[in-house]
Amino acid sequence: MICSRRPRNDLPLDRLRDRVLFGTAYVCGARASDDKVADAEIRAARRRRDRATS
Repeated sequence: MICSRRPRNDLPLDRLRDRVLFGTAYVCGARASDDKVADAEIRAARRRRDRATS
């Protein structure tokens, strides 16, 4: 088992995903520029998803 804590049911999945990505970047010692690239990729994916559902 990786984590014994149960996930919070009141937290939307996109916020949970963002927290996991940030935590992973922090633990791995990612630079701020690396995080900006990941953030830009996340925003682009959200735009594609929004266009697909519109």
